[in-house]
Amino acid sequence: MPELTSDVARQLRLPSGTEGVLIDDVDVGSPAQRAGLARGDVILQINRRAVTSPQEASRILNQVPSGGTAFLLLMSDRQQRFVTIRKD
Repeated sequence: MPELTSDVARQLRLPSGTEGVLIDDVDVGSPAQRAGLARGDVILQINRRAVTSPQEASRILNQVPSGGTAFLLLMSDRQQRFVTIRKD
């Protein structure tokens, strides 16, 4: 997950000031793919905590226990949506 730079945000035509983490790859068959995450989506929040770096996103996701659920707020196609991911 790379950082969301201002250049990438412009390319994705995101609202000015959008902060988050860009999804650049989703493993086939992964919990993320099953939840509908896709390349080009931007993670804005995980478990109601804003994320601004890949390290922060990883840290929060690693705190979710196996079998637990992570709640993500995404920006996808310039629309915000909530997604839940059950951690295997």
